[in-house]
This record gives sequence, structure tokens and C-alpha cells, in this order.
Amino acid sequence: MDHIAIMHDGPLDALLDGRKTIESRWSVRRSAPYGRVHSGDTIYFKRSGGLVEAYAPVRDVVTFDNLNEVSAERVLRQHYQKLGASVASLRDYAQGKKYCTLIFLEKAHKTTPFAIDRAGFAAAAGWRCLERGIASVRK
Repeated sequence: MDHIAIMHDGPLDALLDGRKTIESRWSVRRSAPYGRVHSGDTIYFKRSGGLVEAYAPVRDVVTFDNLNEVSAERVLRQHYQKLGASVASLRDYAQGKKYCTLIFLEKAHKTTPFAIDRAGFAAAAGWRCLERGIASVRK
């Protein structure tokens, strides 16, 4: 399955230059990509407010549930270097979240930037699963 992940400038740049090899998503509820992304899937990365600029195949996925402050901190400390950020900067994303999806990526590749059709993309959603593939939303 293909997926679109919306990313801010810093994390996307870290992904493109190889400092970031794990994408993490934290949530209060079980929501995508939790339980929806799998090894062999492809993630397309869209710059927030911009275009899709890169993609990477998924190598592995690890999920965590029933997180608390201590267990979330343990996840951050174990993986922060491959998440491309400091523990302190990642703490804000993890604070108060019960679920975490760590997505271990193969090498990210730049693509010719392209727009997507956002119809069906929930407002403020940072992730979308594309059961019909990237071609179904590519403009």
C-alpha cells in the first residue's frame, strides 16, 4: 500500500539528507498509520503546505500502545538519532500520547515534486493511506 505523510521542513530535510531513517507518528487514539503501514509499503512525503517531494520504501514497523511518560521517554531515547532530532524536541510530539508507530525506512529518494488531490484528506491530517496507490491522488 502507498501512504502520504505530511512533514514540516526540518524533518523532511533530515530525511532527504539521510540523518532521519525512522519516521514516527504519535497519537492519543489508534489512528493511521498505527496498524495500517507494513514492511514493503511505500511512503510519499509531502512538505507541509507544499508538494510531494520524496518517497521511501518501508523496511520494518514497530508499534507501541498504552504508553506513559516513562515508556515514551524510553522509546525516544532508544531511537532519537535515527529520528533525526533531539530527545527534547521529540518530547512535545510524544507528550500525552498513548500510541506510537515507528516506521523504519529504506533510503529516501527525491522525486519530481507533484501536487495531490486533497479530496478525502481530513483537515489537519498528517497521514493518509492510499489503498488505490499514489496514482489515485496524483495531480
